[in-house]
Amino acid sequence: MVHRSFTIPLIRQLAYSTSLANSRSLLNTFRCSFTLYKFGRRLVHSVKAMESAPEPVIVNHVGDRVQLKFTYSEPQFNFKRVFNMDRSEQEQMSVLTARISSNIEKFLAKKASKVNKKNRSSGSPPVDAAVIQPAVSLLLDGKPAEPQLSCAEALVEQGARAALHIGRLRYRLSVNPPAVLSLSLPSSLMAGFPVHPGRLQLAFSEHAELCWQREDPAADGGWRVVGSSHSYMPSAEDIGHRLRLVCVPVNGERRGETVTVVSEQDVQAGPGPCPFDQRHAFTRTVTCQDSYRVVSYNILADLYADSDFTRTVLHPYCPPYALNIDYRKQLIVKELMGYNGDIVCLQEVDKKVYEGDLEPMFETAGLEGVFTPKGGQVTEGLVCFYRSSKLRLVDTERVVLGEMVSEDPLYADVEKACAQNDQLRDRLTKRTQTLQVNVLDVVPPPDADRPPRRLVVANTHLYFHPNADHIRALQIGICMRHLERLIERLRTEEPGREVALLFCGDFNSCPEFSVLRLMTTQRLEEDLQDFSSAPGEEVHGVSFQHPYRIASACGTPEYTNYVDKFRGCLDYIFYMTDFMDVQQVVPLPSHEEVTRHTALPSVVIPSDHLALVADLGWRPAPPN
Repeated sequence: MVHRSFTIPLIRQLAYSTSLANSRSLLNTFRCSFTLYKFGRRLVHSVKAMESAPEPVIVNHVGDRVQLKFTYSEPQFNFKRVFNMDRSEQEQMSVLTARISSNIEKFLAKKASKVNKKNRSSGSPPVDAAVIQPAVSLLLDGKPAEPQLSCAEALVEQGARAALHIGRLRYRLSVNPPAVLSLSLPSSLMAGFPVHPGRLQLAFSEHAELCWQREDPAADGGWRVVGSSHSYMPSAEDIGHRLRLVCVPVNGERRGETVTVVSEQDVQAGPGPCPFDQRHAFTRTVTCQDSYRVVSYNILADLYADSDFTRTVLHPYCPPYALNIDYRKQLIVKELMGYNGDIVCLQEVDKKVYEGDLEPMFETAGLEGVFTPKGGQVTEGLVCFYRSSKLRLVDTERVVLGEMVSEDPLYADVEKACAQNDQLRDRLTKRTQTLQVNVLDVVPPPDADRPPRRLVVANTHLYFHPNADHIRALQIGICMRHLERLIERLRTEEPGREVALLFCGDFNSCPEFSVLRLMTTQRLEEDLQDFSSAPGEEVHGVSFQHPYRIASACGTPEYTNYVDKFRGCLDYIFYMTDFMDVQQVVPLPSHEEVTRHTALPSVVIPSDHLALVADLGWRPAPPN
């Protein structure tokens, strides 16, 4: 250590060896010695000041970009700032270090300007940011890195050997650590309805550890731990309190930066008993291995519910807050989870709701999902969830019905009818309705002694317009031709495997019209009245047929859609009667429950449709 005693022996020696005449030389020598002493003090201070930064530099390699995040502080200015940088992976380190230095100098200069303005008013001496501009360098194993190394080479590939020096701080690098990219909570939280993280996105992470906390002034830190699973069911104790979610991303033994989000509002009381609560009495347990609880439900896309037209014209009887997706999706999730379904076919599913709410919740219940967007630029679509312990996905297909007419010779007669009628062609081919087809292999029980089985699960949402019975007749015909070709191909490829069809959806067709007729009678003749439902768009020369015995699992209830100006049965679960039997149909809500709040949707029913729920089982294999 260099200290004041460093100069004492030297001064004494000089005093004995010189005369008073040489006092000027002695003084100069002393000055040099004292300068050396001050340099030593600065050197020791510099060595002592080089310290490890409390937090590492976070380095994420995403695509062809290298993203950096670090915190730099300068106590003299009471300066602390988080810097985020996004650079090309090919950028040289010399360029990156210069940019880091430049960015810090710029913010230090701003801070110095503010400090000096304050100092002038208080009479304190000014500060100069230029004297503490930090040097920036990258070291590999303690040696300066080659300046021509790229960011990817120096920071990613050799990140474990690297240290970034910025001024007095030495940073270690954490490359691709587990991270939370986004996390939120719904704006509406209600006691008795499950809440789960919204828009939870992770990077470089297998999963996240979650901790739910309730605001409580009496608890340590003001928050009391109330849960640790993916979702949390607020109770009456939570009413009037905010919730906080603490999320830690994890990848093996690596743990990322903790992210915390607090609810915007307090937990509120729920709407009271909902009609689906009584339906859950029939679905408390999962069905056995050879049975399937099938759910078909149009959940009303936020795309259509969140508009002034919906609030003032379509559903003016429904309070605006009950049309908000953050409110409705709490009811939707609770309703669907309570059915314990094995095959859940949904229509009008917003992609953001599928990814942020439904998929994570169903995953925790042991179901995997497929989202199929509608045609065009629409952000909603069809979803099929299936229980992975019973079914294994073999293939999935998206068929945009209007596009098939001109692309596939299987529909040559439909194409010919359209070629003779431009109005009909436009009406049919410009529609965005889609058929989702999922081929699922049945996972047999361990001791099963029967042929292998396969389910073709189809899901659709046909055209809604009241004067479009002819379009729906064409669409259901196109669907069945496509499905028949697929089923027969699968049976030909594996003659020993049973192949059965389940066809769910919102068909927008009441029982007296073409959809139920084709499905249950196997035919639509050319003179079908529905083909002439729209003057100027008549369909000529087209008929449909299929060879399968099919029935509606839930029959034809009085209505599955109930709004202010319409009520009718539009939704069905169709199944092949040669292969499956209906074991249970879960009763629909009573008319009193549906109309208690005028119509649907309401504060207790989140959609303008009712969910169909039925248990189906394989019929015993015929004796050999």
